[in-house]
Amino acid sequence: MGKRIDLKGKRFNRLLVIAYAETIGNERRKAAIWQCQCDCGNSTTARAGDLMSGKTQSCGCFGKERRLESLMSHGMSHTSTYNSWKAMKKRCNNPNGIDYKYYGGRGIKVCSRWKKSFINFLADMGEKPGDLTLERIDNNGDYCPENCNWATRKEQNRNQRTNRMITYGGATKCLTDWAKHLKIERTTVAYRLKHHDVDTAYTMKLRSKPEQAEKKSSLL
Repeated sequence: MGKRIDLKGKRFNRLLVIAYAETIGNERRKAAIWQCQCDCGNSTTARAGDLMSGKTQSCGCFGKERRLESLMSHGMSHTSTYNSWKAMKKRCNNPNGIDYKYYGGRGIKVCSRWKKSFINFLADMGEKPGDLTLERIDNNGDYCPENCNWATRKEQNRNQRTNRMITYGGATKCLTDWAKHLKIERTTVAYRLKHHDVDTAYTMKLRSKPEQAEKKSSLL
């Protein structure tokens, strides 16, 4: 094997060569392996020969996108996953949309990776499972891979910004979840929080009066 060709800093399709990794093989047949950074953000390694011949063009994301494009040509544009993607963009980008004031109007954006590419959205989120909905984990955050998941309608309703989120003992939950955790009726918890601090409300013994008599009019 002759002198190793230095590929550091060179670009091959979606891959930028970062550093030499190792040489594999035996005395008769050796191959230099290079560490590469893919345009999609992933790191990977590739043989020098495969990079220079064009056999390796990405970390694998290019082939995945080609397969997804094939799915699109066979009807993905009529699926609930595609509709979720369109609805997400409408909420953030269309001032005439009925929900715009709650999303784009509040500064919520769709990340650049998803904004113009359903293929990228599908690659990151997968197909929509059943009747789940697209949820932002941080309700004040943008639509992006690290802040989104597929959630049930019940889970998403609990994450709405209009819900009162209460922190106690290092955990943060909505009122309904705290009631379930404490094994106390929601109306009772609501009444206690109206008249006491959180520590007192969550640790006091269950009473029948006056809580039971007044709690119905004390919902938060």
